[in-house]
Amino acid sequence: MAPAYVGMCEQFGDRASGTNGADTHTKSECYSYFAVMNSDVSLCGKVDNTYQWQYCISGVAVKMKNPSLCAQVIEGRARETCVNASAP
Repeated sequence: MAPAYVGMCEQFGDRASGTNGADTHTKSECYSYFAVMNSDVSLCGKVDNTYQWQYCISGVAVKMKNPSLCAQVIEGRARETCVNASAP
């Protein structure tokens, strides 16, 4: 059985579309948040935005103190920051 937050994330849209300047969250941001909070890198696979995906991987790597996850981060500077921040 999937955790409750998976169903919650599925209710979000794929794009932020706030009205009157209100912020809305996307499905990718939701999965990224719960991936980091639960140290569950598999949830990053549900993130469809490249920037948010790299943030997700980096966040989990830092929380778990696992720099090997940073190898998945595409952008060089972001990867270097990930490795430095996740070092045990």
